[in-house]
Amino acid sequence: MDWANWSMSRKILLPASALLLIFMSFFDWQQRCADIPTIGTRCIGVSGWHGTAGVILGLLALVLLVWELLGAFAPDVTKNMNLPEGLIGAGVAGLVAIFVLIKFLSANEFRHWPEWIGLLLGIAIAAGAWFRFSESGEALPSRATMMGGGGGGAAAPTPPAAPEPPVTGGMGTTPPAPPPPPPAAGGDMGGGGGGGSMGGSSGRPEDTPPA
Repeated sequence: MDWANWSMSRKILLPASALLLIFMSFFDWQQRCADIPTIGTRCIGVSGWHGTAGVILGLLALVLLVWELLGAFAPDVTKNMNLPEGLIGAGVAGLVAIFVLIKFLSANEFRHWPEWIGLLLGIAIAAGAWFRFSESGEALPSRATMMGGGGGGAAAPTPPAAPEPPVTGGMGTTPPAPPPPPPAAGGDMGGGGGGGSMGGSSGRPEDTPPA
């Protein structure tokens, strides 16, 4: 890929991570010299990989360099991973910048000039991380997404509400209301009705029709 087509973050992160690895591996970050009679001045020192912080810093810088090389010369590889490229690059670069500062503060005895170069490269990588995050336009994952496993599936439906329990009295469940009474019988079967056929048999005899 042409250098002119690279983003500002890649123009910073790729060479800065490569230079950081070079200065960590081939130069002493801490050095002490002493004059020895008949021999002259002799110096001993340790590289940037010395110590736990140095090992972590070197591995992170190597990961950042590989990631930037893939993005520059094999972009299809990173795109096929279906990963947020911008956030990953910004995150790794941010970690490199943090461990450069940790290494600089912890290795504070007999500092040699390459350690100051490493600090400047760490500041440049921190700026590149900010550029990478701004260029990506990607948002940080929310707390709900991280707690819910990414939110890839549909939300589970809400179960229906349970029916309310019947009202209970002091002795137990209230019995159901009794059914309504049947309708009243007609006038033929009812007593007390003087006009009924059964009730009129005890009255006066019927008149004999005229001949």
